[in-house]
Amino acid sequence: MQLDFNQGNIIYVIDTSGLIMLESTFKYDNPVFNAIWEEIEELIKQGCFKTIDFVEDEINSYEGKQDFLKKWVQKWKKNFVVPTDAASINAAIPIINDEYKSGFFDAKKQARRKRRSRSLFNCIL
Repeated sequence: MQLDFNQGNIIYVIDTSGLIMLESTFKYDNPVFNAIWEEIEELIKQGCFKTIDFVEDEINSYEGKQDFLKKWVQKWKKNFVVPTDAASINAAIPIINDEYKSGFFDAKKQARRKRRSRSLFNCIL
């Protein structure tokens, strides 16, 4: 499936860690969080909330007792999971490279930024 990002529609894309965090923080079966899940499911129906097949594979490979996400992804798979192909992987390469060059993935740069932030915070106090 090819997504046309030039239509002006906002499409939210979530990865495995985002789904895990969503489910662990906002439990589906907790009535307090019904509105969050209803909104996400409405976005899925509209084609505005997606993930890729690699995420589905990661969720399905989980061997623990918590199987909510497996069932939930399966339920919404038709409108939620986008299969990746060579074109989508090739389109992602320049984006990943730009992020890598920015230092986003560099643990040493991240640590230096945190130290600088703490130092600045301590100076302000």
